[in-house]
Amino acid sequence: ITGSPRRLATELKQSMQLVYVALRTCDFWVLVGAVLMGVAALFESAEGVLMVLANTFSRVALHVVPLGLRQEPSGGGVALMDLVWYGLPWHLRHAYRECQRQLEISFASGCGFIGLLCILRALWYVLASTISAILLMVTKLLQAGHLFSRTLAWYACPAYVAEFTMPVTCRAGS
Repeated sequence: ITGSPRRLATELKQSMQLVYVALRTCDFWVLVGAVLMGVAALFESAEGVLMVLANTFSRVALHVVPLGLRQEPSGGGVALMDLVWYGLPWHLRHAYRECQRQLEISFASGCGFIGLLCILRALWYVLASTISAILLMVTKLLQAGHLFSRTLAWYACPAYVAEFTMPVTCRAGS
């Protein structure tokens, strides 16, 4: 599970083992790879926690989860592209549609109380979509940092990083 403390501990242990190998062999690039693996593990753990929050908040607030939160990106560039595409534009578009629907219900009802409720619900959607967009953008930044760090670690010392890293899992159940 992405973001689990057990997985974080395992990846940090592997990173420390790689630091030991780097110190034993006096290889600077292995040390760089080990540090980048540790950073990637920390990014991945924080990303997993925020991914759960972003998914939950999006589902509760907007009743829909963006595709960018349901799929694992292939690289850091794709994660940054998801940030741009599914960040504020996607969320505000959904909030605008819901506000439009609430205002149509408000005007069609002709009742002041229902109109007030619809306006309050429209304000809720604007606020909730903004919070959800911020959560998604922070999550995607962490995801990009995780993927870039893992890639740079592999480029620093491909033989050792490939030997010591766990395979990247897909997001199950999303």
